[in-house]
Amino acid sequence: MLEYEDAKAWRVNITPATGDVSQQAFGAFQDYTAVLCTTDDCPVTEESRLWIGRAPKTAHNYVVKRIAKSLNSTLIAVKELPGK
Repeated sequence: MLEYEDAKAWRVNITPATGDVSQQAFGAFQDYTAVLCTTDDCPVTEESRLWIGRAPKTAHNYVVKRIAKSLNSTLIAVKELPGK
């Protein structure tokens, strides 16, 4: 059984997944609906559950699919869950 920590507030820039696949930080991987960008220490891992635009007392509506760290920032590919 998986156990998760309590939800924590975290501020990031959110952009929709757009553009040519060759310009994406995640290469040919396209199984995501938005990209989060932060310069803060990244508190999530792949498959972390996220509540974007809603209170954490409701069901989570996104899941982390990929993380790309660089020297100055971290990009996080997230996928919106259907029906959430």
